[in-house]
Amino acid sequence: MSHRHLGLYALGVGWQRGAAVPMRGRVLDSYAAVLITRGRGALDTPRSGPITLESPVLFWLFPGLAHTYAPDSAGWSEQWLLFDGFSARSYEDLGYLRRERPAVTLGAESSQESILTAMIGLATRSGPRTEVEIAALTHQLIVAGGQPDDTGDHADRLVAELRRNACQDVSMATHARRLGVTLPALRTAVRDRTGSSPKEVVLQARVSQAKSLLAQTDMLVSQVAHEVGYDDPAYFSRIFTRMVGTPPASFRHRQRRHAQ
Repeated sequence: MSHRHLGLYALGVGWQRGAAVPMRGRVLDSYAAVLITRGRGALDTPRSGPITLESPVLFWLFPGLAHTYAPDSAGWSEQWLLFDGFSARSYEDLGYLRRERPAVTLGAESSQESILTAMIGLATRSGPRTEVEIAALTHQLIVAGGQPDDTGDHADRLVAELRRNACQDVSMATHARRLGVTLPALRTAVRDRTGSSPKEVVLQARVSQAKSLLAQTDMLVSQVAHEVGYDDPAYFSRIFTRMVGTPPASFRHRQRRHAQ
């Protein structure tokens, strides 16, 4: 199993033609690539919603994410690959594998079919060199069929989503999982884009929302605290005072005095 130290390894590869058994609500422990070379069908996941598939098309399946897919009544021709490893997760962090956009429409001259055909041929052999060659082809398949975000756009999306959901009382690990990235990748992207940690970005967004509620509503301070993700009003008041320089009640009084 030493080839697994390379960070990307195949667990299985194959093909089938004609009618296929629909995959309904299946959840994998690993990643998968499915290439449809002939035919039509549909794919549905909680992150992407329903997608119509028409060949040639490649779609990715992700560990822990339920998926349903099937050809239409005419059937289809498919090649498939199961793979895993820390490099697969890195490709996901980089935006090459995207849970919200798992399907990639291919051109007539795309290389994905030849890559998978080569992998299927290699799978009839055994030995460490074969495993390394298949791993190398897996890298090629991801790069050829991935949809990388521009680095800046990807980081901007992560920061925007983190701010939008900042008032939810969930852990940073949960934020990262919902965004489809690892926690270290979230920390790196947010710090590179904002100069702050994800925790600091969440804190700033919560305080900003609290300031708006205090200035524009008659909600009690305890209600404002709950709205921005704090069950303990006293703790919220300490955080607010440290960030703003004045307690919540004093901030409200000052804002309303200035508005008169």
